[in-house]
Amino acid sequence: MLQHALSFTRYVVFVAVLAALAASVALILYQVAVVAEVIFDAVRQGGLFPKSGKALAVGLIEAMDVFLIAIVALVIGLGLHRLFVMKLCRCRDGLRSTISRISKAILSAS
Repeated sequence: MLQHALSFTRYVVFVAVLAALAASVALILYQVAVVAEVIFDAVRQGGLFPKSGKALAVGLIEAMDVFLIAIVALVIGLGLHRLFVMKLCRCRDGLRSTISRISKAILSAS
C-alpha cells in the first residue's frame, strides 16, 4: 500500500517537471522577442552614438539575465524528470563487476 502511494508521487513530480519546462520555454521565447526589440531600438535610434551603445548593452545584459533564469528552470525540470519520473536503469552485471571494471581502468591509466 505504501509502495503504491509512493509510486504515485512520480506523477505529482511530473506536473512540476512540465511546469518548469513550460516556464523555461516561455521565458526563452519571450526573451528572443525582447532581444530583437532591443536591437531594433538601437538601430532605430541611429548610428554609433555612445548613448545608443549603452542602451544596447544594458538591454542585452538584462536579456542574458532572463536567459540564465530560463536555463536554470530547464535544468531543474530535466533534473527532476531524471531523478523522480524516469525509471532507473538496471545494470545487467551488478555492482561488483562495475567496480572491478572501474578499478581496472584506473590501474591501466596510471
